[in-house]
Amino acid sequence: MNLHKLIGAAVITACSWMLGALPADPIIPDMPPAPAVFQPAYYLETLVSPLVADRVETPLTSLPDAAHAPCGPVKQAAWEVGWPADQLDKLEEVAMAESSCLYHAHNPADPHGGSYGVMQINGFWCTPTELWPNGYLQARIGLPGCEALYDLRWNVTAALEVWTVGGWDQWTTA
Repeated sequence: MNLHKLIGAAVITACSWMLGALPADPIIPDMPPAPAVFQPAYYLETLVSPLVADRVETPLTSLPDAAHAPCGPVKQAAWEVGWPADQLDKLEEVAMAESSCLYHAHNPADPHGGSYGVMQINGFWCTPTELWPNGYLQARIGLPGCEALYDLRWNVTAALEVWTVGGWDQWTTA
C-alpha cells in the first residue's frame, strides 16, 4: 500500500471520528488514547507512520532486466510509455522478429509506404485517409508523421495504440 493511500485512509478515519461515526477512543492495542480535539498530526504520527516506517517505496524507474535483454532499451521504453507489464516479453519477441530491435529499420516493400522502426509500424497507420485526414496515429497520439516512427519512444507508443486497436494480430511475426 503506498503512502498516499495510507494518508487517505487516515483522513477518512479522522473525518469519520469528527462526525461521530467512530468512537472517541477506538481500542487499538499499544496506542495512546486519541486526543479530545482533532489533531491531524496525531493520526499521521501515531497511526500512519508505524505502518509505513519499514515500507519506504522507491519508485521503479527501470525494469530490472532491461539493460541485459537483447532488446532492453525497446522493452524499457515500452514500459515507460504504458505497455502492460504482462505484454513486454511478447513485445520484445516481436521487436526482435520484426527489426532485430533496430530503431531505424524500414521495409519499403510493405504497402502504404512501408513499415517503420523497431516495431515495423505500417505506413497505413500514419497516412492521411478520408476518415483520418491527418492520419490515424497523428489524430490519436499526436504523431508528427511517419518519419517520427524511427524514434524509439514514438514507435513503441504507436505500437501500443495499434496493439490496443487490434492486438498482436497486427504483426505477422507475433
